[in-house]
Amino acid sequence: MYSKILISGRLVEPADDKPRSGVTLILSSVTNSSVVLKHATYQCVTGGNGEYSFNAAPGTYAVAVSVYGIEPERVGQIHVYPDSLPGDLNTFLIAPTEDDLTPEIIRLVDSMRSEAVKAAESAKQSEQLTSKLASDVATHAEQVASDTVVVEQKTTIATDAAATAVAAKEQTSKDAVATRNDRQVTQAKAQEAAASANAAKAAQDSIVNDAADVRDKALQVADNAASVDSNTARVQRNAEQVAQNTQTVTTKTQQVSESARSVAADTQAVSQKHDEVVAKTRIVQAAADTATQKAASAAEHDAAAAEYARQAQEAAQVTAGALIDGGAADLSAGVYPQPVQVSGVARPTFWKVTNGGTVGGIDYGVGDTLIYTVAGSGSYYKIDNTESVTSVQGEKGAVTLTPEKIGAEPVGTSAAQLQQHLLSSDPHSQYAHRDDVEIKGAVSAGIAEHEAKISAHHADQIVGLVEALSEKETIGTASEMVQSHAMAERAHSINGIAELQEVLDSKYSPSNPPAVNMSFNAIFTCYNGWYVDDVESIGIEFPTHYVFQLIFRHPSGAPSGELGVFNRNVSCSYIPYFASNAVVHYLERISPGSDNRLFTPTSYLDGQYWLMLTLFLLKV
Repeated sequence: MYSKILISGRLVEPADDKPRSGVTLILSSVTNSSVVLKHATYQCVTGGNGEYSFNAAPGTYAVAVSVYGIEPERVGQIHVYPDSLPGDLNTFLIAPTEDDLTPEIIRLVDSMRSEAVKAAESAKQSEQLTSKLASDVATHAEQVASDTVVVEQKTTIATDAAATAVAAKEQTSKDAVATRNDRQVTQAKAQEAAASANAAKAAQDSIVNDAADVRDKALQVADNAASVDSNTARVQRNAEQVAQNTQTVTTKTQQVSESARSVAADTQAVSQKHDEVVAKTRIVQAAADTATQKAASAAEHDAAAAEYARQAQEAAQVTAGALIDGGAADLSAGVYPQPVQVSGVARPTFWKVTNGGTVGGIDYGVGDTLIYTVAGSGSYYKIDNTESVTSVQGEKGAVTLTPEKIGAEPVGTSAAQLQQHLLSSDPHSQYAHRDDVEIKGAVSAGIAEHEAKISAHHADQIVGLVEALSEKETIGTASEMVQSHAMAERAHSINGIAELQEVLDSKYSPSNPPAVNMSFNAIFTCYNGWYVDDVESIGIEFPTHYVFQLIFRHPSGAPSGELGVFNRNVSCSYIPYFASNAVVHYLERISPGSDNRLFTPTSYLDGQYWLMLTLFLLKV
């Protein structure tokens, strides 16, 4: 089952895009196929907006246009394939055929196809790598979230410790004068504050480690970002999430820094820890900035992936072997337009001429198609689509015809010459006059008079007649000679009669007896241990045949029925034999077609010691 291909579009004026309605478009099959017969047609009349539509079966069609009932005019030929994409009639008309495929285009298509395959394989590998990295980033994000909870807990502890230290300081200030024991309490509170600062330092170290881990993961994502749009976008989203997590860590770190500064107001030890927390915070901020930069780099990879997709699309167009539409062409300046460039390389391009002109000695009219081919060093050629007259008698533009320009005579020349001919006294001097010919019937009367005469011509008056008669025999001469030859004795010798000598030589006569006691071994070679003793063989040779009566023997019992082969071409179709086991049977017929073998294909002779037979062999 086949599918029909939709060919649809709008027919418009090339100059102003006005729709052409009422125009009949005809597709006529030019070849027979399994689904379309030759001369089968599809016909469509354009609607009010110039629209048309065909559902064409796969095949090759001639395209013709009929405007308002005028005789259809062929405009081109299209090929509809089972896998053709739907399109308008122009797309099918300008689609390149096998004749447009130059060796350079074929090599380019093969190269681009190889690059496309490599790009697809690379994209697949990148997708797999990106999926793995995305999984790693998700896992790490979960770890960061977990670490964030820990940081919040440690920050809360540090904040509580700082608050306790502040309260302890105030209480110490109040009770310092009263009692030394209160100082001891203050010292204990200071130790608690130091312990809180240590906890804050541990939390800050954990934050630094997490930020460093985030930076390494971001670097790894940036270095291995894929060129595929969807995967790159996914990596970008993961990087943004990491940046948000890093920002959250930074916020928590600032809270810890504020708590540390509060503790530093009470004790020098806490102040030193605060400075370290500030320094580590700057490191974390730098790591966050680095992650942001890597996210931007991933966005750049996203743009590069889009560019690769565009190049892949262009490569697909080139692989499809399609001409690239260059649009309209204005050739009034006498200069060709530049072909479309793909990756800096000129590609086959076509234009529709909207303003005619002369370029390189070639006239182009409105509606013509200009083609650029990359064959050789690149060249332009024209497809003439116009019906206008380009020149008359070698002149172009508004031409005024004169008799001289078209090789005609001035007006009145023929009439004057005719009048001169009519007024001439002898206008046809090449013909005989009345006085120059015989009166009607004079020639016939003369011939009749000549024929009525007896012996009107003497033999001497007829050229060559005397010589011809001298070479002829007198009547009866040949019959007399044949009769004399027939009555003569020994008129012909043996050599004078064709093949008589050969026939006589084949006949028996006392002077031509047959050869008796001819040796069978002289014309036969035995196989497989069989042999023939001449004393047990009688042979006679005649001119056309041999006759042998003989006994074949085997000393130990024959292993097969292959007796041997004649060393000349002979024929025999009936060969009975009597073997040592008292069995009478027949051998296969002998002929040049069986290589003159004497044998039996059966096992009748296996183990036999002798057999007796008579052979009547015709010479072949």
